[in-house]
Amino acid sequence: MNITEFAKIIKSGPVQDITEEQIDKLYRHMNMVLEKNRVMNLTSIEDPYEFVVKHILDSLTAAEYVKDCRTIIDVGTGAGFPGMPLKLLYPDKEVTFLDSTAKKVEFIRECGSALSVEPARYVHGRAEDIGHLPEYRGKFDCAVARAVASLPVLAEYCIPLLKKGGIFVAMKSSNVDEELDSCKNALSELRSTFVRCDRFFLPNTDIARSIVVFQLTGTVPEKYPRKAGLPSKKPL
Repeated sequence: MNITEFAKIIKSGPVQDITEEQIDKLYRHMNMVLEKNRVMNLTSIEDPYEFVVKHILDSLTAAEYVKDCRTIIDVGTGAGFPGMPLKLLYPDKEVTFLDSTAKKVEFIRECGSALSVEPARYVHGRAEDIGHLPEYRGKFDCAVARAVASLPVLAEYCIPLLKKGGIFVAMKSSNVDEELDSCKNALSELRSTFVRCDRFFLPNTDIARSIVVFQLTGTVPEKYPRKAGLPSKKPL
């Protein structure tokens, strides 16, 4: 895929006000991921056209939700999604890339350096552990996650990282109703509230997506998040 084709797809996406420089950096990031994917398991998507839609445009659907946030943490960033597209779109925001796999964090750091991404932080660790460190607990305006874990699990990973009034933006498939129903106890325990759930299709596709937004309205009890592995084994 050449950059002209890439730019056309990006401009058909959820963000209309995007510069040529930003498109160029998104294109370079895609190529870095696809190149590295030959030797490291970063993504199962190898076709560039599918990659643009399912990784980049999908990431940019969160842009409207985070635009008023100064500090953002991408929990389980993997190959840098949605954090890197959001950072390239909003270069002045401070984005923290968190992943439990050290090699992935180092790769994202290399991408950030190559793309002149600042301010940014690259953190190797599990959300259950990071959520108890003073440097990260209660420090973010927004947490975003595209992870495959259920909403109650993701909420326990992400909400302790938020400032009071901060938002957790969960990027999910279309089938979220059951997860939302099962999330009520987690929200109560984590002193948070449901804000909205928006459903849509990725541009020019029949791929359904949902974005669910929660807000921290109180103070998260110190016992959360529970120790590593427990949130996924015994969701709230």
